Amino acid sequence: MRGFFLASAVAVAAGGCAPPIPKPGQPSGDMQGALVFGLTIRGRDFPARVPHRIEEAYFAPVGWDGELDFDQPIRSNFRAGDYVVLLNIPPGRYAPVAGAYYHRNVRYLLRLDPALSRGWITEVRPGEIAFVGDGLIRTEWEGVLRAMGNFFKNVGSFVVPFLYITIHVEASSPTLNKSAEEEAAAMHETRRKLAATLWREVVDKRLAALGNPPEPIRKGKLFKTTVMPTPAGRFAYIDTLGWGAPVKVLGGLEWREPKGRALIQVSLMQPGMRGYKPREAYLQDMRLAGSAQDSHAIFEVALASRTAYGARYSTYQYPQSALTGSEVKVYVTETLLIPDQDEDYYLLRLRAPREHFDRFVPPFKRFLQYLVFVPREKPS
Repeated sequence: MRGFFLASAVAVAAGGCAPPIPKPGQPSGDMQGALVFGLTIRGRDFPARVPHRIEEAYFAPVGWDGELDFDQPIRSNFRAGDYVVLLNIPPGRYAPVAGAYYHRNVRYLLRLDPALSRGWITEVRPGEIAFVGDGLIRTEWEGVLRAMGNFFKNVGSFVVPFLYITIHVEASSPTLNKSAEEEAAAMHETRRKLAATLWREVVDKRLAALGNPPEPIRKGKLFKTTVMPTPAGRFAYIDTLGWGAPVKVLGGLEWREPKGRALIQVSLMQPGMRGYKPREAYLQDMRLAGSAQDSHAIFEVALASRTAYGARYSTYQYPQSALTGSEVKVYVTETLLIPDQDEDYYLLRLRAPREHFDRFVPPFKRFLQYLVFVPREKPS
């Protein structure tokens, strides 16, 4: 009976035409919450390998006995980019039970296996927004007869414009990505779409709980995927510079602008390394660096939930006496020191000729946003 009621409710709720994106409503109360969910349906063989993002989802509340209420599925009521959103729901636990995407007048409906739905149960707390995850499910080959039937359904919807058809999709091999990076991508997209509503405060609260991560970088022509950081020992990075592969330097990596106008370094300094000094001694050197025209002041900035101590100073490169008529070159350097475990610390540095320095400050700051500092492994 549960399958019957689920199928009937889902069919009545959507019909056959693609639903328009409704205007988001304001929170109907302080206790109301929201769910965000993403799901890609992809075939195993050509031409069905083209991925499709669901445009609507159906959720079943979890009863007092821990069972899913399949008889009363709740339809998502908003879309935020690649994600479906269910706004204004009471606190409780919910599980996705079905999803659908559209092509012309054809609606492709996927009902999730009940065991899978139970594994994807997500709790919505009062006044908060929760992330179910971003899933991937691959369709199954259903045989020649079913394929021919689906083909004629597609032809029928094309020939008869007012004919709305639902095609049921069989799928398996599910995966669910609930990583912090994927949740940050979903929350930033939801925040952008709900910016004019009070839901923005709810999303901001969730982003703050995640450590206020920068908006993830997503790449892809047809369907975008989140770019993951590249490991580099005790830190990881996303190459937002586009300057080419970095070169190894003492304790880290260095990126060089192709025209030679700037360089950026990330290094981890540890006791015993060449050039290492205790933190306070290195900070004192940063204060004293540069010329009389520099401020010789240490400033603080927040970076990756840490406090970085920075200084900006000038250095002069004088020509050789034999080169008459040559000019003095002035370079500006910004160095940031980030304390790490014990006596370790990171050094982040931008260096460029004074006439080019300002143009490279924004790329430097953006690059730093996507740095990930990896804690030292504890001895077993």
